[in-house]
Amino acid sequence: MLSHQVNMSTNILRKAGIIERISCAHHVTGYYFSLCLTVRYRLTDGSQLSASEWLVLMRQATASFSLDHPALCSGIMNEGSQTPMFVRANRIDLNHHVVFERTSKIFPLSRLLIDLHSSRFSELDTHPGWKLVLSDDSIANSDSVSATFVAHHALIDGLSGLVFHRHLSRALDRILDGSGKRYTDDYLVPRINTELPLPLEEMIELPTTWQFRIRRVLNKLRPQWLSNGNRNPYWTGNLITKESMDNYRMHLRVISLGSDQSQYLRSRCYTHATSITGLLHALAASLLADLLPEAKSFLHHTPYSMRRWTGLETAEVMVNQTSDSCFAVTWEWLSQFRASKDDRHDEDLIWALSACWSSALKDELRRAPLDNDVALLTNDKDWQQVNIEAIGKPRPLTLEVSNVGSLEGQEANVPSPGCTKSLSSVDRKIKAERLTFSQSAMTTAAAITISVATTEDGIDTVITWQDEAVDEDIVLSFCAGMDRKLRDLSHR
Repeated sequence: MLSHQVNMSTNILRKAGIIERISCAHHVTGYYFSLCLTVRYRLTDGSQLSASEWLVLMRQATASFSLDHPALCSGIMNEGSQTPMFVRANRIDLNHHVVFERTSKIFPLSRLLIDLHSSRFSELDTHPGWKLVLSDDSIANSDSVSATFVAHHALIDGLSGLVFHRHLSRALDRILDGSGKRYTDDYLVPRINTELPLPLEEMIELPTTWQFRIRRVLNKLRPQWLSNGNRNPYWTGNLITKESMDNYRMHLRVISLGSDQSQYLRSRCYTHATSITGLLHALAASLLADLLPEAKSFLHHTPYSMRRWTGLETAEVMVNQTSDSCFAVTWEWLSQFRASKDDRHDEDLIWALSACWSSALKDELRRAPLDNDVALLTNDKDWQQVNIEAIGKPRPLTLEVSNVGSLEGQEANVPSPGCTKSLSSVDRKIKAERLTFSQSAMTTAAAITISVATTEDGIDTVITWQDEAVDEDIVLSFCAGMDRKLRDLSHR
């Protein structure tokens, strides 16, 4: 045992930064286990592979780029302590990290995602916190397979999941057209010179004004009813329970729009000076306003990437560099939704609120990194204890909307290192047909989490929650309403 500890100490890459420490605490306490990005890969020549052949192909493709990404080579030592450390794994066991799960009508992909999101990563000091889980419901050979990249949030964010799938897609193409190397080893050995990017707070300065700090202090000290301008708190679901952490379980719903629907919806967002993210915020507020007639206001939350300020290239680097923005949906908005007499007026309000949210976010991003909430996070806080002390208290947020964007993006045709050609959709031997972004429901944060992602085949919107967070009749009506309204707005 002593020799193992000494060996691991020689592999230490660096201490976890503030955001990374918070993610470790969330994982340990059962607050948040993982994020997932699922892509359906389809062979374009009509050929079919067995489950074992898909597994071999995916392991070969994953092996071709994993060592180029320190986040995929890094474990976590002493995750449950106040000073978790990232360590270089001695080896990456592809049999452990790339696996196959059989799905069926009884056990569909959505159920598999729930299981993945409800499970902790184990042995993080020796096995980096990620897996590629293949799944298919065909007993016979198949021309397609679902590939779910599931990851611990400490070193990997949603954009990192896009990076993973872009590299995976290109690697699969190179193997299938004969230009890529076929790796046959079951183990990869990370390079001795593996280095992680510095923590966010060490890469850039995060200046704050005294007005910003005073506002944050006042928001913590004064009663909640004074913080949002009326004598009632935000509606944020049910109180936080110990049960939600100790026996973590969540629910998940997927709303899928086709290519034509998605293109039309995006064009409407552009016309109304907003985005899919802003639209989802507004749709959610309109539904909750009707479902919760006594609620006076909501507090919505959206994560955004800090990469534009740290200079890390979005297309190539796997890292967790996120901050967030909050937006209050006030009584004035809710009362207008409740007074709406017809669908047309309701739709006008939705677009107006959506544009208001987008404008507020743009203003915040124009100021960034000035007055960023990350600057107020401190290294001396016990984040595990923060989660535990939240039990029995109100949740801080109503809703989160997280959008990872598009799998194609401007980087889709950028060749990988060592590859001299870029791939058009015509050249590709394998096609990424859909992208589904999902997250663990958060036990001490937003009552409802919405995650969204886009491919040329459409938009997938995923809603996750826990039983303890929201009453069943409310959240099921909310999911049905989101489905209906998204389809109505995307119908030409």
